[in-house]
This record gives sequence, C-alpha cells and structure tokens, in this order.
Amino acid sequence: MTYRKKLIEVALPLEAINREASREKSIRHGHPSTLHLWWARRPLAACRAVLFASLVDDPSSRPDEFPTEEAQEQERKRLFGIIEELVKWENVRNERVLSAARQEILKSTNGNPPPVLDPFCGGGSIPLEAQRLGLKVCASDLNPVAVLITKALIEIPPRFAGRPPVNPEARRSLAHEGSWTGAAGLAADVRYYGQWMRDEAEERIGHLYPKVDPLPPTPHTACRSHEVATHPTPIKGEGEEVERWNVPEALHAKMVELARTFRKEPTRSEAILWEAIRRKQLKGRRFRRQQPIGPFVVDFFCPSERLIVEVDGPIHETQREADRQRQELLEALDLRFVRVTAAQVEKDLPSVLTTIQNAFSTSPLVGEGDRGRGGMTVIAWLWARTVKCPNPACGATMPLVRSFHLSTKAGKKAWVEPVVNKEKKIVRFEVKMGSGAPPESTVNRRGARCIVCNQHVPFNHVRAEGKAGRMGAQLMAIVAEGKRGRIYLPPSEEHAAVAAKAKPAWAPETDLPQKALGFRVQLYGMTKHRDLFTPRQLVALTTFSDLVSEARERVRKDAIAAGLSDDCTPLHSDGTGATAYADAVAVYLSIGISRSANTHCSLAIWSQSRDQSVNAFSRQAIPMNWDFPEVNPFADAAGDMQIIYESIAKTLESLNSMVAASVFQFDAAQYIGDVEPSLVCSDPPYYDNIGYADLSDFFYVWLRRSLGEFYPDLFSTLLTPKTQELIATPYRFGDDMEKAGEHFLTGLRKAFQRMRECSHHDYPLTVFYAFKQTEEDEDNDGDSSSAIASTGWETMLEGLLTTGFQIIGTWPMRTERPTGVKDKVNALASSIVLVCRSRAEDTPLSTRREFITALRRELPDALRKLQQGNVAPVDFAQASIGPGMAIFSRYAKVLEADGSPMRVRAALQLINQELDAYLAEQEGDFDTDTRFCVAWFEQRGMEEGVFGEADVLARAKNTAVEGLVRAGVLEAKAGKVRLLRREEYPENWSPAEDNRLTVWEGMQHLICALERGGEEAASRLSNLLGGGRSEDARALAYRLYAICERKGWAQEALAYNTLVVSWTDVQAKTASVVREGEQTYLFGGGDKP
Repeated sequence: MTYRKKLIEVALPLEAINREASREKSIRHGHPSTLHLWWARRPLAACRAVLFASLVDDPSSRPDEFPTEEAQEQERKRLFGIIEELVKWENVRNERVLSAARQEILKSTNGNPPPVLDPFCGGGSIPLEAQRLGLKVCASDLNPVAVLITKALIEIPPRFAGRPPVNPEARRSLAHEGSWTGAAGLAADVRYYGQWMRDEAEERIGHLYPKVDPLPPTPHTACRSHEVATHPTPIKGEGEEVERWNVPEALHAKMVELARTFRKEPTRSEAILWEAIRRKQLKGRRFRRQQPIGPFVVDFFCPSERLIVEVDGPIHETQREADRQRQELLEALDLRFVRVTAAQVEKDLPSVLTTIQNAFSTSPLVGEGDRGRGGMTVIAWLWARTVKCPNPACGATMPLVRSFHLSTKAGKKAWVEPVVNKEKKIVRFEVKMGSGAPPESTVNRRGARCIVCNQHVPFNHVRAEGKAGRMGAQLMAIVAEGKRGRIYLPPSEEHAAVAAKAKPAWAPETDLPQKALGFRVQLYGMTKHRDLFTPRQLVALTTFSDLVSEARERVRKDAIAAGLSDDCTPLHSDGTGATAYADAVAVYLSIGISRSANTHCSLAIWSQSRDQSVNAFSRQAIPMNWDFPEVNPFADAAGDMQIIYESIAKTLESLNSMVAASVFQFDAAQYIGDVEPSLVCSDPPYYDNIGYADLSDFFYVWLRRSLGEFYPDLFSTLLTPKTQELIATPYRFGDDMEKAGEHFLTGLRKAFQRMRECSHHDYPLTVFYAFKQTEEDEDNDGDSSSAIASTGWETMLEGLLTTGFQIIGTWPMRTERPTGVKDKVNALASSIVLVCRSRAEDTPLSTRREFITALRRELPDALRKLQQGNVAPVDFAQASIGPGMAIFSRYAKVLEADGSPMRVRAALQLINQELDAYLAEQEGDFDTDTRFCVAWFEQRGMEEGVFGEADVLARAKNTAVEGLVRAGVLEAKAGKVRLLRREEYPENWSPAEDNRLTVWEGMQHLICALERGGEEAASRLSNLLGGGRSEDARALAYRLYAICERKGWAQEALAYNTLVVSWTDVQAKTASVVREGEQTYLFGGGDKP
C-alpha cells in the first residue's frame, strides 16, 4: 500500500512546539482548560501541531514539486514557519494564521480532509484543536464528565454560534442588534443567568455567611474613678480629643493647650521615638503625639489600634500608683497600653519598636485603617480538624494543623497563635503578625501531637477517631476583605455558631471507593461523597444546584420571547430551539457548580503565599487535609460563583465555534461509532497512574443532580462507569495487580483494533503518551542493572503492536513539568508522540541477532537526534524507546533463539542496553581526565575512596592522580581521594587561564554559573568554553544523569537535568553575545586539545 509521507513522519520544529506547550501552562483567563478540571490534559499547542503535521505532506513525498533535497528542505522551513506561528497562544483566534494552516491542509488532502477521531477525548484538547483547524470531529469517552466537558467545548457552541443573547437586559440594549460572533451570545447569557443564580442564592442562604465586625463594641459603662460616662466621637485631627468626657470646657481647652506645649517641647526620648513611628513608618500604622483624651494627655496614640504608648521618664518612679489609676481609667474606654522607659528608647530603640509592634491588635493584621464599624465581608473561615487526645490525663480536643501560617507575603506576615489553658484542657486561637514565628505544626508524616500535653499521637488513633465519627473541626481564624487587602481576624463564637446551624436538605450519599488510586481520606472515616464537604458547603452547593432548573426555565421563556422556536426538542435530541438553548445554558451553569465544588469542599487548602483558597485537586488525588478554608460563595473573591461564571464566559468567547462536532459516550474497547475513515489522534489512559472514574465521581454527583433531567442517558448511573475503565486498578480485581494489568492490556488491544479499523490509510495514527514507571532489578549493593522495563510503556506498546501497527517515528514533546525529579529521579516530564502506520501483511520475520544488529546500526543516530532536539535527561531513556521500537515493530515477529516470539519487555531491555552503550561510547570523545572522573563518579559518587584504587584507575585512563589534583577536579590527602564538589569550585574561574582544561570541570562550572547567575551567566561561560567543549559538556550531563538515575542520586541528577533543559536558552543567549561582537573563545582556545 502506497501513501504520501506526512510532515510528522519526517521532521517537526520541536523546539518551538515545546516552548509554546510549556508556556501555555501559565495561561489562565479564557483558556479552555479553565472551563472545568480534567486530569493530564495535553497542551493545545502540541495537539494543534501534531494534527497539522499529520495532514500536511512532507516535501519529499512531492518530488515533482520539490525534486532536490535543497528544495525539500526549503519547503520544510516554510511549513515550519506556519507551525511556529500556529502554536502561539496569541494566534488561537488569528484568522490569518488559522486560514494559512487550513489552506495547507486542503492542499495536501486534495480539498477533502478526513474527519478527526479521538476515542479517549478526556478534557477535549485534541478534538478542540481539530475543530480550530476547520476539521470535522468525532470524539468519545467512557467517562460522562469527560464527555460533558468536551460537548461544552466543541459540540454545543457551534449549534448556537452567531446568535445574540436572549436575556432581557441584552435585548433592551442597543448593542443587541450588533454582531455576535461565535459563542459570544451564549457567553453573555451564561454571565446574566449565572449572576441571577448567585443573587437568588444569596437571598436564600446569605444569612449563613455573615459579615464580621473587626472590633467589639466600645463599652459605655461608668468609670470607676469619675461619675462620668464615655461618649465616643469621630477621630479628629492631631491635638484634639479622641474619646471625650463631659469635662468642663475650661479643662478641655487646658488639655488641648497643654498638648500643644508638649509637642513643642518634647523630651529627648519622645523625640527619638516620634521620628521612628511618624508617617506610618511602623507597619503602616498612623500615630499621633501628645494626644488629649478626656482629662489626660497621652504621649502617643494609634487610633486604628486604639493603642496608647507612654514613655516613662525618671519622675514616673515616684508616681506609679497615679499612673496605674490613670491607665485603668483609660483602659475602661477599650484603649490598650504599652509602657516603655525613656532609657529603653534611648539605648535600645529597635526593642521598643518591636514591643509596640507586638502589641498591635491581633486583628486586623493587614489593611490598617479598615477596622471601622459596620462589618466586613468574610472571604473564608479557616478550620482545623480535631480529635480527642488519647492521653488519659489529658483528653483535650486537639487541633490537627499542618501549618499555623496565614500569610507569608512580605509586609503582611500573619499566623495563628494557639493559646492553651492547661487547667481546663482547652485551646483557643489568636492571630499574630510581625517578626515573630508561628509554632510548629501539630501534624507531620510521623503522626500528630497534642498541643495541650505535647504527647505524640499516632495516626492509628486519629484514623480510629475519624472512623468512629468523632473527628470534628474548630474555627482558627477568619479572613475578611478590607479596603486595602485581606484582614485576618481571630475566631468568633458567633460565626462558629452560624456555621453549625447549616442543615443541608440533600447530600450526595454515594460511596467513595474503598481503595483507589490517589485516595487517602477513607482511612479517616470519610466513606461517602457527602463527607468531603461541610454542612454549610452542602447547603450552598445544593442551593445552587436547585437553582439550575429555575434558571433554565427563565432562559426558555426569554428565548421564546427573543424569537427562538418553542419546539420542545431538548439539546440531547439535537434540538436548536428555545428548549435546547435553555438546556445549553443550564450545562454551563451546572459546570460552574461542579467546578466550584473543587473550592467549596473541606479538602481545599489555604495558600499562605497567595492569600487565597487553593482547589482540592491541585494534583490527581484526594489526599487528607488537616486544616482547610471554608470559602464564602458571595465574597467577590476566589470561589464566588459570579467569578466562576465570568471565567466560563471568557472561555466560550475564546472558542472557534463554526464547525459542527459530535461527542459520544462510548467504551473505546467495544465501539467508537460508525465513522468514515478518519485521522486518528488520541491520548489513551496511563496504566495505573490516574484513576479517572473514581476521581471524577467528585464532580459527577453534582452534575447529575443539576443535569440528570436534561441529559438522562449521560447521567443514567449513580456514579461513573468503573468496570470497563481502562486503567490498572488492583482493588477492582481483589488487589491482584496481574489481573488488573491483563484487564488494561486486553482493553487497550481492543481499542487500538477499533482505531485501526477506523483509521484512514492515507494518514498516520498518532498517540500521545506520557508515563514513566521503572521496574528495576537491584543487586545487593543497591545499584540497579541497566535493564529497565517501563510497565506503562510496555503495556501500551504491546497493545499497539499486537493489533498490527508499526511505529514510524517518535517525537518527545515537553508538555509537563520541565524539571520534576522525585524519588529515584522517576518523573513524568514529557509526552512522547508515537507516529504509527498499519503494518503490511507481508512484513518479514527477524531473529534476535538481526534485531540487535539493526539496533546497533540505527539507534545511535536516532539518539543523537534526540540529544540535538534537547530532550531532557529525565526523559531520555523514555524517548529512546520510540526509535528502538520503530526497529522492533517493522518486523512481523522477532524470534528468540528457541523460536518463540520476543516480548515487548525483552525488546525494551535490549533498547536500554544499547542506550547505556551509546552513552558510554560518548566518553571516548572526552579528555582522559574527564574519563577518569566519570568512572570514579560511577564507583564512588562524591564520596572518598582509597588512593590506591584511584591510582590504578587513573593509570588505566592514561592520566595521573597528581595531574587531576592540578586540574582542579580532585582532592587527594591522607591516603584518600575524592572528586571536588561544585560548591568548592572557584567562582572567578576562567577557561582561558586554565592550563589543564577538562570537560568535567567545564560542565561543573556551567552548572554553577546557571545556579548562581541564571542563563545569562551560563551563556557567557559557554561562549568562553567554545562550541566544542560546550557540546561535550552537555553530552557529559546526559551520561552523569544516567549514572545518577541508576544509583538513586536524585539531587545530583537534578543538576544535570536542569543544565540540559536550559541548554536551548543558554545557547540562544550565547549566540546573541557572539552577534554583539563580544570577545569569544570560538577559535583556537575553543577547540579540544
């Protein structure tokens, strides 16, 4: 079967794609991924590039138009230019760029591009980008949450594209008759009816979210020393009374005059302190000096803190009783005191300022000047879970707190301070700020600690208390919105009582899985979905959920009034009238509620650095959370429903909603629809890495409550389908991992078979895969062998190859965290895009020996190209599987010596062996000193060894220990030898002045430069080293990373991985330096000795 090669089978501008894919992670507003959470989404830039390159011909397949290699390369560069513009986020709605890409696709497909099929659509990235490129799309998934998200992105918007909004406010507006392109009208209605729901909910349940008064009322009680009452008046200018008694006018005038005199004639200590606290110098607080208050004049007064500061000179030693009575009288006005001596001010002013600062009210800590009457909107209530202390002599209700920090922002540092009453065995909380430090947490990985008796409490007790239903919660602090920022207040009994009054009329009574990937909360008695929410959160979510049907009916009536047909055909039956439109708006309103559950649950986290709540699903897991924020849905902050609906509306406005698409709920292993031959591009599930179904039930229970009536087929089951899900989850198979793996492989084979049946023979199938789970056989000293089998890869490849696919090419795409290195340097960092074609029926057999020969002949060149593409060392072994399996899969079978077919696992082991050999062979290009360093590092790392061993090794490498010491890479003394650590290298090192320059030394200095001065510093050093040595340094980083990975030296591995990951930017800056005409080391000194 003949076909024209596509661009993706030959070349890609990988660097540009990776750069934009990584950058896309930081884009939030309007990005389709913000519509609703889904796990492990592929970046849109990568999907767009892969789809385009899978459809567009490589110039080599058109020899009539491009007869020479030069002409073909020139055309590739032109196509690369289109891709480089296409992948930029700024161009997702740029019709000039999109039109150029669509024209190229039409040109290569004879004006008839195939539809795109994605049977594992997940969060919808691939189908969305196919639609953006003007292609017909058919997408499916087994999970109803994934199906709904993808429908909301690609199926619903085109159905109502170009229509104006139907809400009465828009219809009254003159702008209503204007142009409503794409889904802009739908977005406007989501905003309007989302606001209506928010306002209606506040009317119904707003009493559960009271405002907070930052100060208790000033007492209006008679003073003990005088028969007069206090009459607070507004705070006035300096020299006037703040709190005024009914004193004779003559006395009042005398106090004002006296204050003026004192200000003109301050004591030395008063003058010193005033210079330190005036003009809001002390934490932004405004002080007044010599302030009249009733019959007294106080030295300094801070109105916002109601704080008096008195500086006592020597005379006060003789009038202590008078001072005491005066202070007691003023404190009756709810004023507070700090007394310092004149000597303290003059000799130790910093300590005096600290004393005053520590006396500032525990609330508020930020937003000074916001403490007036009238109440402030609460952003969140911060709670700590509690259990009873098991110590019989204590028995206190002990708070479980991972961190007492509230804010770590510069100038706004705040924390919760627990105050323990050991007699009553109770804990209360205050809020502190300033230069102090919060106490240690009461929970860590080893267990908990009772803050009352300080006894260690094992997790077994905490879990037992939770399972017995005795885990409670205690209010720690209140976060309010002030005029100048967030304000932290101490807990209020009244606010805790309000929260306790919340009684939900409904709660999701569905069971959490007993065991599942990423779940931990069941160990603590949380066995149902309702247990993941507080009663007040359940009231809010159910109220909003109930309002969806009311809002939908309003939309339907308004749509009829706006002229849409009243045909009663629902959206799920392909309706386009008023009923279907009302269903469509209800979908987005329900998505907003489901999305808000991520914030409005007791598994959310308070971010100390961002001063806001962070969603529960910061990763693909539901871990236990000890202290949590309960967010106000009416606070105009994170978690406010209108903010969520505004975000959804912006996403709708960013979509290209002109091409119709179809999204179905199918089990890819059984059926993927009656589709015409298609371009198949998909992102299959990741073995045992993410439990999609179990995790998505968190959202499903709320979506089903809101939308079950309007999408009866999609939400027909109590929870998402589990039995057919293609992941290896042992708990579904009696904790038998082997059976779970068989289920995954069998299902994946069937899915790939369905894909092969639907795949258009003119186009390659592309598969995104991003998984790394190494299984290593270790010998007694802990050093793993070179044969590393990747379970995820093995199973996925087994499924592909046994269904008749051949791997044509692989492209590593950096779509995940760029430098993540965890545990044994076992991190998921890149997606590998596998490009596959159906294997011909007459494909030959091969033997093990022939396969190894082909690997040794072809793999090194492929690995060099991967290095040139700057694949990170953490991804290198994973990426090398692609070209190795391309060789393996070209044969119908590879036969072992005994005639049995070689398994994928054996092929992977041979590929890994050749990878090790390739990296070892690169050492031959290094200088002798570097070869010694590599060998010694592999044996000893950075630890000491015996001189004799080093001497033998040095001789074998044709160098000497003394020379290595002179080279500045080795230390030898007292019969011991060790490699110098990077921090021991001189900072002012210059390669031009080094008379024994080594690749090892140059690489270590490059890492130092990168760590100390960033890419700019590293680029300057790279320029001085010269192109040859710099490239050798990068090759050495690959080799050392591989050693670190086998040895489990994660921290050292991170340094080498970071150097390679940063290499492109370093070299780009180096080129810039060269262009600027600076002194370089490219010639002469830049060559290898």
